[in-house]
Amino acid sequence: RRSSDLGQLKEVRVDASAPQKTHDPNAWWWPGMQNAQVNMELNEHSGSAQVNIQDSSVSLVDWLEDPLIAMKKFQTKVSWGKTPQGTWQVQLHDAQVSCVDGQGGFDLTWREGEPNLPLGHLDLQVQVQRLQVARLHRYLPQALQPQARHYLRDALLAGVFEKGSLTIKGPLDHFPFHKTNDGVFTIQAP
Repeated sequence: RRSSDLGQLKEVRVDASAPQKTHDPNAWWWPGMQNAQVNMELNEHSGSAQVNIQDSSVSLVDWLEDPLIAMKKFQTKVSWGKTPQGTWQVQLHDAQVSCVDGQGGFDLTWREGEPNLPLGHLDLQVQVQRLQVARLHRYLPQALQPQARHYLRDALLAGVFEKGSLTIKGPLDHFPFHKTNDGVFTIQAP
């Protein structure tokens, strides 16, 4: 739609879909979603989107060892824009997740990195309402040593976490922060 007196574009509506579906995790090369409903507003400086997924999947390639997560429900508001320092920042607000392994929510802020810390700065606060204990290892980032993830996989065989939390805050290049002490990585499971 175009405003006739100003000659400016006021609204663009795009409906898009991939030409083919795949469930082959090796075919995923970038984080993404399948069958998502996304409503967005954007310009060259910033934008926002409301994301809703029902009975589909999310792919977190390079973040999780098994990147494809089947979702019963995922919804969040996403915003992005330039900070006063000129770097990009992305935020996911009040994200709600439900999958076969559990339910929970999170807030995430990622800020673009600098030349000496190219992966950027992450502030992730996760609230777990319920999570199958035997599946915890599946949601730990690949940046965590494989021995630690596999130890948890082999040690935690049954049970349910309720009302747990996870916090990651700091430069991702230094995650899990045990050598630099310039970030926070905590898991609380009562």
